[in-house]
Amino acid sequence: MKFLDIKQTPEQQQVVRKIQKSFGTAVGEYKMIEQGDRVALALSGGKDSWTLLHLLIDFQRRVPIKFEVIPITVETGFAGFDANVKKLEQYIEDVLHMKLVVLHDKFPEIIEKHKTPGTSACSFCARMRRGALYTYLQANNINKLALGHHADDAIESMLMSQQFNGVLWTQVPIVKAKDKPVTVIRPLILTYEQQMRDFTAIFKFPVVTCNCPFEGNPAHKRAVVKKQVKNMCEENEAVRGCLLKTCREMFEVIAAKRAARGEEENDDE
Repeated sequence: MKFLDIKQTPEQQQVVRKIQKSFGTAVGEYKMIEQGDRVALALSGGKDSWTLLHLLIDFQRRVPIKFEVIPITVETGFAGFDANVKKLEQYIEDVLHMKLVVLHDKFPEIIEKHKTPGTSACSFCARMRRGALYTYLQANNINKLALGHHADDAIESMLMSQQFNGVLWTQVPIVKAKDKPVTVIRPLILTYEQQMRDFTAIFKFPVVTCNCPFEGNPAHKRAVVKKQVKNMCEENEAVRGCLLKTCREMFEVIAAKRAARGEEENDDE
C-alpha cells in the first residue's frame, strides 16, 4: 500500500489507514468539502498542518469531488522564521510539486504596540494571522480555510473555557466566518494529536517552529490543561475518548445556539 506514492510497512499502513478514517469521517459527517471548493490550508510548518496538507492532497486524489488545495503560510516576522519558510517552500515545490503562498507581515511590532496588557500574546497573534488569511482569501475568491486543530485541541479548549471562563465553548468542525465569505473547516477535529506524531514520524515532514518567543510557555493555560488531561488519562485510559464524545455533543449544542440567534462565528482561536 502507498500513501502519496510512499511505501510503508504494515505497521505504518495501519497508522495511515486510521488517520485517513478519522479525517474522512470528519469531512463526510460535517460536509466540509464540496464540488468546486477552493480550500486554503493554513501551513504553520508544524506536524498538524503538514499532516492536514498531505491528507487533503490524498483525499483529493481518491474522491470524485473536484476541489483545489492552496497551501498558505503567514510569515509573521519573528526573527529566524523567514529561514523556516524557505524550508517549507522547498519541500512543497520539490516533493509535492506545488507552490506555497507566503504572506509577509510584522507581527512583533504590532503585538508590542497594540496588545492589551494582561492578555495572551498567543490569542492576539492568532487573530492577526487569521485576519491576514481572510484578507488574502477574499481577494482571491477562496471559499474554504482548513485549519489544523485536532481532537486534543477541542478537548483542551472545552476544558479551558469551563475552568477559566465559565462557558461552554470549543472549536467546532465547520463554521461560517463572521462577516466574511469564508467557511472555516477543521478536518482533523476527530483525530488525536498522537496520530499526527506517528504520521509525521513515518513521512518525516520538515517540521519547523514559528520562532515566537512565547511558544512552549508551561504557564500558558493550554499547557496547564494539557497536563491535566494527561494526568486523567494515566488514571483512566478511556478519558480522552469520553472527552471527545462530550466535544461532539457540544458541537451540536453550539451550532444549535448559534442558529437560534442567527449568528455566525467570530472564531479566532
